[in-house]
Amino acid sequence: KAPTKAPTKSPTKAPTKSPTKAPSQAPTNVPTASCQDNSAHTFVLDNGKVQKCTWLTKRNSVTRIANYCPRSEVRNGCRLTCDNCICEDDPSFTFVLDIGNVQYCKWLTKSLNASKRIARYCPRDGNGVKEACPLSCGECAN
Repeated sequence: KAPTKAPTKSPTKAPTKSPTKAPSQAPTNVPTASCQDNSAHTFVLDNGKVQKCTWLTKRNSVTRIANYCPRSEVRNGCRLTCDNCICEDDPSFTFVLDIGNVQYCKWLTKSLNASKRIARYCPRDGNGVKEACPLSCGECAN
């Protein structure tokens, strides 16, 4: 049997032009690998009691966060709760070396021995270096 209808005419509309808009820009803030509260982190309250980051989010959380998050040791240990997720070193943070000298985060990477310095000071519990110096310690997502 022969076809019942004749084919339609060639394309009725011209194709559209190539992409009309340029791609969007990349995100401006680089997310961190560890944008979360450090579950082991503790800090001392004004009354002398020791608390973890979870304490900030309980009763009176707005007041607690306003009072304690501006403090470097809290802001850096409780990154998510304190809205401190931009991956950069705290420029005001200092720590004491084994030989007694005081250094800033940038000291960790300003040497041919950077990898040894990072391996020695970043993983230590209680010194706050890993939390305050995430960029120098290699804690930021690439």
